[in-house]
Amino acid sequence: MKIWLLPALGAATMVATAPADAAMTAVYANPGAKSEGMRVEIADDGKLRVDLGEGIFTLIRREGRTYVVIGHGDDRLVADIEELRAASQESRAKTGAAMCASFAKLSSEMKLVQRGSAVVQGRTGDMWFRQNSDGTSPAKPDLVISHDPALAPLGAAIAEEYRASTSMLPDCPAFNEAMAPMRAALTTGAPIAMQGMELVSLDAAAIDPHRFDLPAPPRTAEELRKGSKLGAPVVTIEARPQQ
Repeated sequence: MKIWLLPALGAATMVATAPADAAMTAVYANPGAKSEGMRVEIADDGKLRVDLGEGIFTLIRREGRTYVVIGHGDDRLVADIEELRAASQESRAKTGAAMCASFAKLSSEMKLVQRGSAVVQGRTGDMWFRQNSDGTSPAKPDLVISHDPALAPLGAAIAEEYRASTSMLPDCPAFNEAMAPMRAALTTGAPIAMQGMELVSLDAAAIDPHRFDLPAPPRTAEELRKGSKLGAPVVTIEARPQQ
């Protein structure tokens, strides 16, 4: 089973725990794919930007705040992630119990065990495998985590992205228990492979400051509360057998 954090409402966040010492651009892609799966840009002043897929959504952190950008043109949504989280959880309060019930079986299917190491695109890291309820594991790891100090800012950013994106769902004990193994694994270093993607390039060149500009003013809290899509799940978890 793979865990895909894809936005039904475009909600995930990318927050580094400390400013980077130098600019960094990391690109992840599925092996053999012609397009990027994820691009992470960390400026030397601590600003952050993450783009997932071909324009699926963008996350920008600047001046201590994180914003999500979803869509294009008149339908584009720009929102402060904290205000979006509050509005989403408020909207889902009426259906939270039903959603929590759907996560009841996840914890038994989401255990991770660290076993051995692997080389991904010339970088070495620990392999983390999902452990099934019967004790078996897929042939391929869910994660490969590097401990290279040079990748520490990238690891911190991705760990916080996962923590923040999963925290936008209702506070369900079963869901929190299921997400805990992945959260813990991501705090041990920087992913060089995850969810079928691999870290294919790393660039220390300066990043254009305009990459961290917002394309439009953020929606107000009131506008977000009135949004027609706020009842949709923020994070979609797709369970699929791993090949």
